[in-house]
Amino acid sequence: MNDNTNRNTNTTYMYGATAPQYFPGYEPGEAYEEALRERRREVQEEERRRALRRQRRILEREKRASRMNMMVMCFATAMVLGLCAAYIGLQSRLTANKNQIAELKTKVLNLTQENDAREKSIETSVDLNDIRKKAMKNLGMVYPKERQIKYYHIDNTDYMEQYKDIPSGNGKSIFGLLFSN
Repeated sequence: MNDNTNRNTNTTYMYGATAPQYFPGYEPGEAYEEALRERRREVQEEERRRALRRQRRILEREKRASRMNMMVMCFATAMVLGLCAAYIGLQSRLTANKNQIAELKTKVLNLTQENDAREKSIETSVDLNDIRKKAMKNLGMVYPKERQIKYYHIDNTDYMEQYKDIPSGNGKSIFGLLFSN
């Protein structure tokens, strides 16, 4: 009955494993298969266009990301190079300072040795016997007697308090009197 109804109304249905679809002007045979192939080609072409668009979008995103990555890498490289240059500069200044310290230590050592040598030469050039003879003959000095010697105790302080002014005398110092002829 179903076949008769379809023929009477002049509409054609295609039955298959899926729900029936209506194809107007369906004529079984070559035309249907050609239309089906054409439809498949159109669907495939549309899918290919979508895939191309997707690929283009992905490529554009990758290009943008690649540019950003390149900029970040350039910035990071510049920062690392700057830090390396600063480090090398600090190292060179440190080496220069070490060399300068070594030179100054050498100068101090040389000056200390020279100072010690001059002090020894001064000590050896002064004849204490000559000073004693001049003090006893020219100035009338004598060794003190035991009762004249006064002993005193020194505190552990680093300074001394002076209660009276030192008398000036005739303007000559003891050393001046000793070494004058």
